[in-house]
Amino acid sequence: MQIVVLVGGRGTRLGSLTNDIPKPMMMINGIPFLEILIKYLKQQGFTKIILCIGYLSNKIENYFLDGRKFGVEIKYSKEETPLGTGGAVSNAISLLEDEFIIINGDTFLELDYKKFIDFSHKQKKLCVVVGFSSNQDSDFINNLFINKESEVKTYSKNKSFSNLNYVDAGIYFFKKEFMKFLNGPYPISLENDIFPKLIQKKEMSGYVTDKKFYDIGTPEKINKFKKFFENF
Repeated sequence: MQIVVLVGGRGTRLGSLTNDIPKPMMMINGIPFLEILIKYLKQQGFTKIILCIGYLSNKIENYFLDGRKFGVEIKYSKEETPLGTGGAVSNAISLLEDEFIIINGDTFLELDYKKFIDFSHKQKKLCVVVGFSSNQDSDFINNLFINKESEVKTYSKNKSFSNLNYVDAGIYFFKKEFMKFLNGPYPISLENDIFPKLIQKKEMSGYVTDKKFYDIGTPEKINKFKKFFENF
């Protein structure tokens, strides 16, 4: 199955650290974060990778090229202006197969992708999101409500509600049919513009994991991932 990695963002929370380098290319113990992620995805069986690039995209393209030296096939979808997470996917439509995984290129989660894909097929929904509990890490706030039937009933990116029980881990199974909801105007956000529509249509399920989630959005979180990676 294809995996689409969103790596086009500016990384504004890192300030001057991303003036000359895209956030996913931040060094983790001497290795670019995105290289760590791609090697892990290969271990999980993914060999067809689409990188949705934007900010300082040449730094990513020049490093990974066609992916051959990493044992994978990499294709690129480049946005000339910021399109949002949904717009980045829409921009890659000509490269996409009928089913694919989307992940954020600045996060890491030890996930059994085979189990996740098997679960997603059984759900028969347009979208399945991976969720983890904020009890695992106080850095994160719950933004999903997943019921006992694995249905996502609420998604709230910016507001906190008392019934929310999981955090969006930035890993999604999609059927290409969902792209009928990507009808502009740009920028389009998966989280704010598309997920509410999928929930309303009862086309979104949640897959729950107890694995620890990492992102590299701040210097403090980068240091946490570095410590994790030392023993990974």
